[in-house]
Amino acid sequence: MLDRVHNLYLEAGDQHLAGRALISKGISSRCHGYPREAVSLLEEGLSLLDKGRDLQLVSIGNQALLDALTDCGEFRQASRLLLQSGLREAFAAEPLNLLKLRWVEGKIHAGSGRLAQAERAFSDVRHEFLRSGQFYDAALVGLELAAVWLRQGRSAQVAALAEDLHATFDDLGVQAEAARALYFVREACRRQAVTVSMIERVRQFLERLPWHPGLRFEPALIAP
Repeated sequence: MLDRVHNLYLEAGDQHLAGRALISKGISSRCHGYPREAVSLLEEGLSLLDKGRDLQLVSIGNQALLDALTDCGEFRQASRLLLQSGLREAFAAEPLNLLKLRWVEGKIHAGSGRLAQAERAFSDVRHEFLRSGQFYDAALVGLELAAVWLRQGRSAQVAALAEDLHATFDDLGVQAEAARALYFVREACRRQAVTVSMIERVRQFLERLPWHPGLRFEPALIAP
């Protein structure tokens, strides 16, 4: 449907709205687990926008592109975009979006091997999500933090965090598959069998789950 919308706007000579359709498709592609396709769509969509016509759409597109680039492991390109896009200024009055930028900044630091900076960013973001009652996002950031700690050899802290994450989700009675995934991480920590790749795959599962409520957690696909 978005392809059809895009083509119709091009036929009508409205490149800006054709670009908006591509940005919507790019965001959808990333949520479905296709970040490289999302990068191409978002870059093309942004190139079609009339930047003076809808500054908010430009910011949304750039933020989505930043997320997709980090998903692809393109941390250098993501870092340049973060510096050049003006997103911090655009979101100056939007605390939640600024917090999400700080989260992406942590991902860039982690992917670039700057583990101390990544730890600070993830810790700050998790604290703010917990303070505002956004426990699902706090769990996602918590897994990012756990991966950093594991790379630093701080397995005891990882285990304590895994216990906390599972207990929080269990108490809240959230989506059963999410709680099951965090139970899997907790048990792996108790067996001293947890790995960075395992945590990353669980985090990816949890990221996709809100968009695909029918997903089922399959430990066999996560375990090394």
